[in-house]
Amino acid sequence: MASAKRLLRQGSVMTAAAVALTALAPVPATYADPGTAQTPPAKDTVALDGVAPGPHQITLITGDIVTLKGNGAGGSYSIETKPGARPDGATPSFLTKTGPGGVYVYPIDALPAVDSGRVDRELFNVKYLAENGYTDAQAKQVPVLVQ
Repeated sequence: MASAKRLLRQGSVMTAAAVALTALAPVPATYADPGTAQTPPAKDTVALDGVAPGPHQITLITGDIVTLKGNGAGGSYSIETKPGARPDGATPSFLTKTGPGGVYVYPIDALPAVDSGRVDRELFNVKYLAENGYTDAQAKQVPVLVQ
């Protein structure tokens, strides 16, 4: 890809999805890493200190929607996922990872591109996105550099 800097608008899910799917195109739709092959539960509960109370909806660059719902227990949130449309009609499962750097929600079909470094893993850090105003209600765009 030619080096270019562009600002992708979150409201334009089709543009973001096209960029994400372009990055994923050479990768098979299935990903069978023994460490992540298990399908996580539909709802995970995590502590999100620093995230404002209330529900937060975040559209990932893949077009998938992650909803953080406050449980009213000291920053405890449930995580719900809604898959975005895929060109082949597949419905991805999701992997949620928590650690000192944040809470990451990955569509399984994006993991090969993230693991290879073609897509930045921080684009899936829903804790960071919510803390910094990149929820659907707060931002009309997510700054992404395309190179």
